[in-house]
Amino acid sequence: MTTFQQTSNGDELMVYGETGESIAALDAVGATWGRRVAAVVIPLTRLPEGFLDLSTGVAGEYLQKMVTYQIAIAIIGDISVEIARSESLAAFVRESNRGRHVWFVESIDDVHARIG
Repeated sequence: MTTFQQTSNGDELMVYGETGESIAALDAVGATWGRRVAAVVIPLTRLPEGFLDLSTGVAGEYLQKMVTYQIAIAIIGDISVEIARSESLAAFVRESNRGRHVWFVESIDDVHARIG
């Protein structure tokens, strides 16, 4: 299920539910077509297998598609265990969170705080 939420500054978020199939990047891009969406919010549970293993290239390919279409993406979920295991993932998340296009956050409230 996908819902749209307004932020406090009037921006719109497209929020995917936690259950369901994996979401392809181009499907997420297409779902924003015709709407002014500030960010797409995707739970970790809906990302493709291997996303957090940077050696697979899945995250890079996925996120590049989102950035190419100028759509911010917020990935929601607790990745503390994965970050503790991988210094490269920790650095990737740290750098992503400094930018304006890709964020790794724990909750939808964190997304609202960033945007609104």
